[in-house]
Amino acid sequence: MRDYTNTVPANDSAEVGRVGNFVHVKETTGDLTFLAEYDGQMFRLVMQRGDVLSMPRKFDSLRVVNDTASGVTFTLVIGNGDFRREGTITIEKPGTSAAGNVSCLAGASTIVRSAVTSRQMLRISSDVANTALLKIGEAPSALNGIDLFPGETIPITFTGVIRAYNAAGIPQQISFFEEQD
Repeated sequence: MRDYTNTVPANDSAEVGRVGNFVHVKETTGDLTFLAEYDGQMFRLVMQRGDVLSMPRKFDSLRVVNDTASGVTFTLVIGNGDFRREGTITIEKPGTSAAGNVSCLAGASTIVRSAVTSRQMLRISSDVANTALLKIGEAPSALNGIDLFPGETIPITFTGVIRAYNAAGIPQQISFFEEQD
């Protein structure tokens, strides 16, 4: 991934001598029209500062066209792979976390996690090998609670006791991941 800077005079065009599977318009003094050849077809695109053209494979060629009465200076980022924009990363003090597995007994309500006042998020996942719907909540039953299907994950922000109700005739397995302040 490299920056490519150029100026295209008024009513002129310039071939970009680099190829990749993405082009990001990092800076420009005006709108840019691109002629991009991809899989033997020509595409005409108008792009502005901040726009990204991303293709599954490398484009064959790229030409910048300036249809205006004055020159346009631009900087492109051209590369291969996934394009990531630059930005600021804020690092905060990490909280605590807990993870584990619980076997939900047949025909019963099982405690998944005790009450935790500092809980930010609790994610509960039903094992993909499970055969039954589970009900999740403070007091779940066959008719009450959040449905948790085999292979599914649900997020919960409630800080009280969380239980799983298993109406099936065999135990069902779940896992959890809890984030706390």
